[in-house]
Parts: sequence; structure tokens; C-alpha cells
Amino acid sequence: MVVIKELELKQFLKLFWDKKVFIIFVMVVFAFMGGAKIKYFTTPVYEATGKLICARTEESISEGATVTTSELSMPSSLAETYAALIKSDLIVNQVIGNLGLNMSAGQLSSSVELTPVTKVYYQVTARNTDNEMAAKIANEFIKVFSEEVKKIYEIDNIRIVDEAQVPTGAMNMNMGKSIKVFAGIGFVVAAAAVMIMFIFNNTVTNADQIKRYTKLTTLASIPKYSGNEDLITLKDSKSPYAESIKILRTNLQYMYEKGTLQTVGITSSLPGEGKSWLTANLAVAFANGGKKTLIIDADMRRGRQHRLFKVRKVPGLSEFLMAARENTGLVAIKGRRVGKGLVAKFLSVINKVVKIEKIPAIAKIIYKEEYISANAESNVKMKSLKKETKVEEAEIVVEPEKKKRGRKPAKKEEVAEETTKKTAKKSTKKKAEKEEVVVEEKKTKKATSKKTTKKSEGKELAVIEKKEEVVKKEEKPMVFQCVNETGIDNLYVLPSGSERLESSELLSTEKFADAIEDLKKEFDMIIIDTPPVSVVADGFIVSRMVDTNMIVLKHGNTEINELNKIKNNIEQIGGEVIGTVINKIPDANKKYYNTYYNKKVK
Repeated sequence: MVVIKELELKQFLKLFWDKKVFIIFVMVVFAFMGGAKIKYFTTPVYEATGKLICARTEESISEGATVTTSELSMPSSLAETYAALIKSDLIVNQVIGNLGLNMSAGQLSSSVELTPVTKVYYQVTARNTDNEMAAKIANEFIKVFSEEVKKIYEIDNIRIVDEAQVPTGAMNMNMGKSIKVFAGIGFVVAAAAVMIMFIFNNTVTNADQIKRYTKLTTLASIPKYSGNEDLITLKDSKSPYAESIKILRTNLQYMYEKGTLQTVGITSSLPGEGKSWLTANLAVAFANGGKKTLIIDADMRRGRQHRLFKVRKVPGLSEFLMAARENTGLVAIKGRRVGKGLVAKFLSVINKVVKIEKIPAIAKIIYKEEYISANAESNVKMKSLKKETKVEEAEIVVEPEKKKRGRKPAKKEEVAEETTKKTAKKSTKKKAEKEEVVVEEKKTKKATSKKTTKKSEGKELAVIEKKEEVVKKEEKPMVFQCVNETGIDNLYVLPSGSERLESSELLSTEKFADAIEDLKKEFDMIIIDTPPVSVVADGFIVSRMVDTNMIVLKHGNTEINELNKIKNNIEQIGGEVIGTVINKIPDANKKYYNTYYNKKVK
């Protein structure tokens, strides 16, 4: 269903103000276009004007001629006739012939006109690209026109008042006027563009839109963060960004009405909306609040939590699910490290700036594949924010016997014979001692049997209890072997593990649901970072395994229709959506998000 936006004047004016930079930019561009048009694309046209009057002379009056009323009103009544007559072929062809012009009658007639100033006062205007020729054409038209009128009406009443002068400037080269006109056109174009953007824009910009079209509550509005700190809640807990995340934490706890909230799935519509960043900082906020918190990175294609918290990526969720599906242990997990060659190290430095590892051939040069032991019995340690430890492999090194003064080193064969003799002597002594001990035990067994029965029984019970405790510790679910400490109190991470294209199939298994239940016994809060649901279906699969879900939206990027689709799909498969978070609100909207910054939870 296409959402039809209501045309609200307040929202439009707000959008218009927000787009002021865009509007000014368009006006400036059009102003430059107006100036460029005049300077580079306009041919100068000059305009010359001569003036004449239609009236009887004193000589004609003194000769005894009478002047009638109709004669006095005749020039004004013939204004339209004069205007047409001056453009006639009769006059135009004479002017062309007299001046020797190289143009047609139509071209010349379109460049001249006669206009009345008063009833008897007229002006003749001629335009040409040559200023001197414009004056000549105007004066020649006045001359020929007066002669032809005298012949036609037999009245000598046209007199030249002002001859046309050579113009000094072109009539169409007014730079200032052109710039103003084009700037005005630019304003109209920009305003029309903003209006179209407002009418057809279907993206999320405020909480009212979400409430109106989806019935979902906005849990928090997070301002756009342009810094370099990923864990802003940890590094700067008093910043507006950290405080807005704390509000999100509070709203999640108090708005969940089905008991104690323990598992939350966080998803988004598209990549780049800040879902993983928000997940990490929200988890830090819960951990700082005293809750033992676990982040599960369920994005097995582009997992990011191991980078944010600087922990090992493998073994992770994908390794656990693969091992659980195939009923194997977490052994021999494939990893990689930078090669020892100079070329590999040089390319690895470049790779930190430009990600050239995406090129398969380059990646093979930089990295060397190896296997990392991930058994429960292994001593693999994790990286943390506090310190970084590496796995050290113990190697047995046999050192040669040092030379001594005055003596020659023994030969290998002699050394071997001596060692075998010594070992044989030791073994015979041990056997004799054991036989003596056995004889003594048989002698004293009967005498001490009664006294030792009670003690032995107690020891056996203690040994059995210890064995049971060891078994219980070893029987801890396998998923815990993939959980990493972060160096932050109460906060742990289950990374995504190695990339898996069949992530949807792995998450759909009962093993994942069982693992969540096992983890709930250990942790107070579990936050699952899922992939964008418009890209893969992993987020929908996870949504039905958690208590509730939260949808992260990017300001001005996520469409209302897409948000409605996500909400409906989650609810149709049995999941629940507690609300949304508007992320990355730009600085121009500080006043807007500050209103939600201190919003009380209802």
C-alpha cells in the first residue's frame, strides 16, 4: 500500500528551512547561468529611436486653408494604420534599396516599429547588431514613411522632431537584470523541487510518522555521531549520544509488558543504518547497569561485533552451529594470519588503509591459512580491551652438550648406551621396591582392615563427589566455548565466526534455539545483532526466538512502506516488535531530537 502523505504546512515549512542551503545553491547556479548567458551566449542588439509629430504647419494655415475637427483628430485615429504602414513592403523595400541592406523584407520589418507616445507624437525604433546601422535604418524609415504618407493622404503634416542617434550600449546586455531574473527562476525551481520532495518523500523523519502509519512507538532518537569512538557509551558516558542510548535501555525495560525482558533481537531494513553500533553501545549500557549481558552476533556474512570489542572471531556462532549440526566438537577451526614474507607484510600495511584484501589474489599473498585449536581442553586465550595475549606453542628443543676444557665430547652412540644402562638400573630398582611394598601390604592388610574401612569409604565418597563436580563442569553446553570476555565488567560477546552462506539454514535449527535457552540461564540480558531483513531472512528467523524485537531506522533513509513490511512479517511468524529507534539524526535536527531526548516513558 502506498502511503499518501498529508500536506501539513508546518512540516513543509520545516523541510523548506532545512533545505535552505540547497535552495541558495540552486539560486547561485542559476545566477551564474544568467551572467554566462549574457557574456558568452548573447549577441548584442542595438536600438536606435527617432521621433516625429503629425500636425499642420503655420504656412498651410496662413494660406487660407481651414482646419477641421476631423483633421485634428486624424493622426490619433490613424495610429494603428501608421504602425502597419511603416512595416509594409512599400516602405521596407525602399529602405532596403536606399541603404543597400543584405536582408529580406521580413527580416527588416520585424526589426522596426512605430509606437504612439501621444495623439500626434510618434517614435520609430529600429534594432540591429550594428549600432551605426541601427541609427541609419531608423532615420531612413522616418524619411520614407513621411514621404509615403504625404503621397497617400496629400497632407504635409509629418515633421521630424529628433533624428535617431547612434546607441552606445546594447539593449540586451544588462548583466544585473539577467542575473536577478535567473536567480528568481532558480528560486522557483528549487522551491518546486522541495515541494515535490515533500509530497513524494516516503522516508522516516520523525516519530509522529512512525506512530501514524505503523502504530509503533519510537523508543529513542539517536543523533548522528561523526567521531571515531565506536563504544561511545563506554568512552564518553556523559555525551548526548550515550544519554540517548541510556534512555533506550530504560524504555526497553519498562515498556516490555510480558514480564522480565531477557532477549532482544535488533534488526534494520538496509545495511549502514547503525544497527551493530547501536547493539554494542546498548549492551555496554546494560552491563554498566549491573546486568550480566551477552551480545550474539548473528550476522554470519558481515559480522562486526568482534571488531568493536577486539575479541577473536573464531570459534563463533557459525562454528558452534556447524559442530552442533554434525555432532562434532569445536576442533581445527580454520583461521588466517599475516604471512612472514616482506611482500605480505608490506601489503598488509597497505591493506589497513585500502582494503585490498577483497581481491582474492592479493588476499592469498597477505594471509596464510592455519588451523586454530578450539577444544575445551586447549589453552587458547582471547583478546580483550585491557590486554592482548597470544597462543604460545611449546616446542621440545634438544641442546648439544657443551664442550669442556681438556675433554672431548662423547660420541652419540656412547651417550645412548649410557642412558639405556641408567634407565635399566632404575627400572629394576623400582620393581624390587614395588615387590617389597606389596609383601608388607599383604602382612598388614588383615590387621588394619577394620580400621581403614571407614576411612576408605569416606575417601571413596569424596572422590566420587569430586568426579561428579568435574563431570558437571565438563557438561557445560558447547556454546559457552565460543563466548568471549570483553574486558568490560558484565559484558561478553559470542562472535559471528567464519563467514557462512548457509547462515539461514544454520539459524533455523533447533540447536540455536536450545543454545539461547542455555545462555539465558547464565546471562541476565542477551542482545542479538541480526542482518538487515531486506537483504537476508536471518533476522526474521531470529525474531521468533527472542522475547521482543527492535527495528533500527536511519533518519531520512528508511521508507515507511518498508518499515510496515518488516513489522508485519515479524508478527506473522510469531515474533513481537516493541518499537523502533531513529538513528543518525543530522545536526540540522538537533532541536527535534532534543525534544525526544528528555521524553518521559509512558
